[in-house]
Amino acid sequence: MKTFIRFLTVAIFVLGTFVISPQAANAETVKPFKIGILGPMSGPAVAWGLPAKHGVEIWVEDIKKVGGIKVGDVTYIPEIIVYDDENVSSKAMLGSRKILLDEKADIVLQLGGDPAIATGPFFTKNKMVAHSFISTDVRSQFPYLVVPVESVPFFTGALEWIAKAYPEAKTMAHVAQDDLIGIEGATYTYAGAKANNIELVYDKFFAPETQDFAPVVSAMLAKKPDIINLGCSYVEYVDLIVEQCYKQGFKGILVAVEFMQSTIDQVPNDWLEARRAIGCFPRFDDPVIKSRKIGERSFESFYNEFVKRWPGEWGAVSYEWAAGLDLWRHGMKLAGSKDSIKILKALKAQKTVPHCFGTGKWMGKEFAGIDNLLLSDWHWTEYKNGKNAIVYSMNVADWLEKNMDIYKEAYKKYKLGVWAE
Repeated sequence: MKTFIRFLTVAIFVLGTFVISPQAANAETVKPFKIGILGPMSGPAVAWGLPAKHGVEIWVEDIKKVGGIKVGDVTYIPEIIVYDDENVSSKAMLGSRKILLDEKADIVLQLGGDPAIATGPFFTKNKMVAHSFISTDVRSQFPYLVVPVESVPFFTGALEWIAKAYPEAKTMAHVAQDDLIGIEGATYTYAGAKANNIELVYDKFFAPETQDFAPVVSAMLAKKPDIINLGCSYVEYVDLIVEQCYKQGFKGILVAVEFMQSTIDQVPNDWLEARRAIGCFPRFDDPVIKSRKIGERSFESFYNEFVKRWPGEWGAVSYEWAAGLDLWRHGMKLAGSKDSIKILKALKAQKTVPHCFGTGKWMGKEFAGIDNLLLSDWHWTEYKNGKNAIVYSMNVADWLEKNMDIYKEAYKKYKLGVWAE
């Protein structure tokens, strides 16, 4: 009897081992993929930080629903780590250490501008790739700072559209806040104006703490511009400047990175439509692009989910970190790893890679010192019938190749890229 019991015990142990081991093995193949978000969740740039985070939340939820990211025999489940840097360089430097050293992030998503340049040395030293929205951040001393979605020189396309559709508009004023993001827009404005024979009659920056924009608008109007371009002014500045343009009777064409609902609500609808309100970011329910994909959804589905959950917050960057993560997911499979350096090398080894608006081409060496900008098609909008609608599209890589001398001149003028001090 004792022999039988010993035999039965051994049999149960062996059977239990046979049943349990595959489960334990499966558990070992599921690992986290940590997405570090280091950007403005509050402060003046919040309209370009918080909506971008919301887009990542949708993307992560969708990836989890399909079981994660399968790379070889490992499945990675994405999770988000958020640090609010308020778009302040010193806070971004603190956040970079927390996200990378404490939280062990696998990729870092940033807005860009001054905070990205401040954290660049740290991420370079620690060999961590950081995604930025600001293409003029890219420079050779930061080999792991990339712009995988918003590499487009916005106002080149906006001004090309104006030259085609409104050739009577010959002069332009540009204004933006005095920081690296404002300078980015000035660079694009200068290049676009020169390429399209539009005279830049006013090109100045205002202090970020400015609250009264009546004198700023008066100074621009004194130059009698056909176009007022607000460049890469933050949304709260656009709101105030557009309101002053209305109050002071501006009759020309308005251009900005985007015209969000908060701006639209500042002025009469017919006045804004008469100003064209040409922007550089489309709604994702636009018929031109609504069937394209982001994550596991069509653009239209992504847009509808976003506006249902966060009404009034859709804007320029709502999809950009998510679109960058789509590219990164593709790179993880190419590299067979979640290591950010291996992924970047694998992506850059490809002649072309997927961009949310089409086929992407790596560029930048001629003016930024390194090919860390992914360029593809882009779309520009006008305000019509109560919403921003696509009116013009072009391939930005093609534009850049044709106008490289002008673009290099713009970079040199504003001391960016290979001319950065």
